Amino acid sequence: PEEALAKLREFGPDAAMVDVGPNISGLAEAAAQRPGVALEAATDLFTSRRAGQVNRILQQFDTAIGPTSREAVEKVEESPAFTAALQSRIPVDDAMVRLLERPSMARAWQKARTLAGEQGRELPSLGEFLKRAREGDIVEVETSVMHWLKKGLDDVLEPKRDPVTGIVASQYGQNQTRAMNDTRRLFRNLVKERNPDYADSLERIARDKRIDEAYEKGAAFTRLKTPDDVQRQMARMDDIEKRAFQRGIRDAVETKTADKGALGFDATGFVLGQQSKLKAAFGDKADDLISALRNERTMAQTENRVMGNSRTAFRQAAQADAELDPGAVAQAIADAASGNVVGAAGRLVQRGAARLRAGPQKVRDALGDVLFDNDPVAQAALAASLRKLAARQAASQVQSNRMGSALMAPLGEQAGRGTSIDVRFPALMSPEERRAAGYE
Repeated sequence: PEEALAKLREFGPDAAMVDVGPNISGLAEAAAQRPGVALEAATDLFTSRRAGQVNRILQQFDTAIGPTSREAVEKVEESPAFTAALQSRIPVDDAMVRLLERPSMARAWQKARTLAGEQGRELPSLGEFLKRAREGDIVEVETSVMHWLKKGLDDVLEPKRDPVTGIVASQYGQNQTRAMNDTRRLFRNLVKERNPDYADSLERIARDKRIDEAYEKGAAFTRLKTPDDVQRQMARMDDIEKRAFQRGIRDAVETKTADKGALGFDATGFVLGQQSKLKAAFGDKADDLISALRNERTMAQTENRVMGNSRTAFRQAAQADAELDPGAVAQAIADAASGNVVGAAGRLVQRGAARLRAGPQKVRDALGDVLFDNDPVAQAALAASLRKLAARQAASQVQSNRMGSALMAPLGEQAGRGTSIDVRFPALMSPEERRAAGYE
């Protein structure tokens, strides 16, 4: 019983006694073979579990990732502090004018005018701006203009992809590219020196960009062939970027499994197929994540066994021996829940399953109430009943047989004699009845 409860705790709140192991799920399969309470209970349990499987998988990823995620990082360009930094004005002096006269800055200014126009702002031509600056009409400028200019310069220097070959290459020669990068560096430093708040925002924007890039790499993790590829992607990431990479993996899993969950299919196959890469991405936390995924897979396999009506070797062996002595089903639950599934106990489970297929409806109904219930209170009551049974069995085999017969009473009449036993299954008793019977 203790091992059974431990297994249920490991599986989580959606697990039921039917998930403890293949032997007890064999009993559940037999109980659910015909219409009745057991089949209804099984259908309710498995339908609700299947509908929530994808969300449970994603919750496991959320636990492994931790609280910091892509969504939790405030976008600097949307913050009030950045807006204030852009509205600050900086001096326009000879050093700035000489820098703006460089050829690459002329190209960047054209792009800056387009960016400003998209936000409803109109910038003068670069020629007009420089003329007025030399004449002393412009002595300072809003930082937002310099920010558009920085973005324009970034666009000028951005490598382009050949539409035919797909090869990414610079538009300029090596020496020209180096000279233009020097201009960009000098321009950025000039503006940052004159507006420290803007400088701080730029550092944070760069960090945002790295986080976004890490997220996008994680979202494309299925394209990575090996765990080594994953480790190379993460090698230069800091902790926040790694969590963004993991968040990308999580969201990719959501995208890949959403259709399976909506259609009622088991979604664990895809995720477990990526487990070597998940171990590389999540490190020590991968063990708990993969263990939880395997538990989900086990619960899905339980449903397939109980509801799939497949003729496995277990069922064939069970049907070969249809004799069942009084109390065998109760004994089978105790043995299966305790992991005692070898030798005589294993045969007893098989005989119990065979008896259930042919036995009274009350037997199957009562087992349905017990095996498909994921209420922790009901599970604890069942465990208490099994502990009682185990203690009495340890006292003597004769007493064990009597106890098994007593526990079998609410499940129907004794096989072959038709004599009712006036003792009900403790898990189905009220608290007052359990205390009166000595179970509490």
